[in-house]
Amino acid sequence: RVHVLALNNTWLPTSDSVVTLRYGYTQFRDDDFTSTDFNPADLGFSSAFTDSLGVKKFPIVNLTDYYSLGAIDPSDRNWYSYGANATASKLVGRHTFKTGVDYRRIGNETQSFSGSAGVFNFDRRFTSANPLINGVNGATPSGNAVASLLLGFPSGDPGNLGRVLVSEPANYFVNYYGAYVQDDFRVGPKLTVNGGVRIESETGLREENNRFTVGFDRNANPGGALGALVVNGQPVRGGLMYAGVNGNSEEQGNQPSVKVSPRIGVVYSINPKTVIRTGYGVYWAPWNYQFVGATNYGQIGYSQNSFMTQGQFRPTTNLTNPFPGGVGQPRGNSLGVLEGVGNPGGIEFIDQDKGASYVQQYSFDINRELPGSIAVGFEYSGATGRNLGLGGSNDGILNINQLPVAELARGASLNDQVPNPFFGLPAGQGFAVTSPTISRAQSLRPFPHFGDLLMRQNTGGRNQYHAAILKFEKRLSSGWGGRVNYTYSRLKDNQFGETNSYSVTNGNAQNAYDLDAEYSVGLLDVPHKLVFSPTVQLPFGEGKRWATS
Repeated sequence: RVHVLALNNTWLPTSDSVVTLRYGYTQFRDDDFTSTDFNPADLGFSSAFTDSLGVKKFPIVNLTDYYSLGAIDPSDRNWYSYGANATASKLVGRHTFKTGVDYRRIGNETQSFSGSAGVFNFDRRFTSANPLINGVNGATPSGNAVASLLLGFPSGDPGNLGRVLVSEPANYFVNYYGAYVQDDFRVGPKLTVNGGVRIESETGLREENNRFTVGFDRNANPGGALGALVVNGQPVRGGLMYAGVNGNSEEQGNQPSVKVSPRIGVVYSINPKTVIRTGYGVYWAPWNYQFVGATNYGQIGYSQNSFMTQGQFRPTTNLTNPFPGGVGQPRGNSLGVLEGVGNPGGIEFIDQDKGASYVQQYSFDINRELPGSIAVGFEYSGATGRNLGLGGSNDGILNINQLPVAELARGASLNDQVPNPFFGLPAGQGFAVTSPTISRAQSLRPFPHFGDLLMRQNTGGRNQYHAAILKFEKRLSSGWGGRVNYTYSRLKDNQFGETNSYSVTNGNAQNAYDLDAEYSVGLLDVPHKLVFSPTVQLPFGEGKRWATS
């Protein structure tokens, strides 16, 4: 259900000036509660599990080699925006002056219900003749995921057995301010100059009650026993940053306080049949926020995923009580920099250095009128993008806890078990604290007390576009006309998370430490484009050859 209010007032104080005042409000309630009502307790789950669920619906069941079961996860999103602006225009001799101011608030009241009735995964390994070979993708597969389901033992890789989410509501928003001034100056009969500048300021994403993280501090000392720990000669450091805590910002990213956008255009008529145009402008792009999930807006701690654990060869957890330790409830920012420590499933956060995306656009073209109502032209057009999202219209993800490339030379020895420096620490203060060993690969990570650290909304993207355009146009005469344009272009970028209709990407960089290695011909590159739009006057009707009456 969409609600829209628009108010507009246009005032002409004099014959050569116009003032316009506007206000607008939009609300779009997108509550996807389409799941059929169902009580999971009817399936035989323990009350300890079902009493903690945020949504009463059939849980999601993923089965290797089969379609999934379960109702879709509902979503609750209330998109809203309101704003006001004013513009004024005035003619002064050969000048046309324009100026204006603009304010907008754009927000989303939402709550994530991703997996809020439980997600349970089953593969072949507990019904396979040899789970080491045939557990998932053996050369001669045995076992069956449905048989594993009937046994009631979820199975899969660690961190991918099953989960359940409990979340708190959130109200995210940004504030935008803008002002501009422009002058269209007719210098003479052959020359016109358009110049102007736009001044903008946009906050990073905020949450009404600071219920989210605003980054990851690579130098934070987690405190306690972990704070004094040294692994591979380096003190253990790094932890999440919560909005408004310990001097942290209350908004995500590091937006410039003022964004300046100059632009200029020049049109010059060499003679009555030949005209030259050129222009340059800087344009700041609003951030393209992706679909609201449980963690990708930085809500970790305020949304709590509980992950299942399972024995490797002998099952220790069944469906009756899939979370014997209880379903975790949102704890807010109470754990501080220790939030997510030791979580093998990894955590996500928003890059605190996220900047503002901008594009410089520039062009030059020359057009010539020929006999026969024909015009031809050549145009060069270019664009240089900086501080872009690594996923383009999606979100490119960087794992800042990726194993350093230099360590990959160790080969298979990375899987060897080595003494666990976190062994014996309290739960949540290290990695696998109950195990005396961990893999060598884990111990060599930059932040060994964490699993994967997935950084979202990084603005390390850049692109470069060049295009040459040949144009032919004929005004309708002698029964025909139309246009033919040919464009030869090249787009290069490092936006590895971008997709198109013919490809699929997992949204991850090959090497999180070398984004320049991603720079190549862009996925959206279209080197040749031909536009043919003819207009033909048919010989029918008054004054034509046929059907004249």
